[in-house]
Amino acid sequence: MVTAGVVCVIVALGALWRILSAGLVVDHALMAASHHLEGALGWAFDIFSY
Repeated sequence: MVTAGVVCVIVALGALWRILSAGLVVDHALMAASHHLEGALGWAFDIFSY
């Protein structure tokens, strides 16, 4: 039982390492931030256009 838990932790850490080393977290954060800024700018343009 303990061995299965240790193997699960090692597999999870390996998957996390691959995600972090590939830069997927940073790419996702940048895409989310740019989407938020586009939405904010569109909102501002809508207000000032009236």
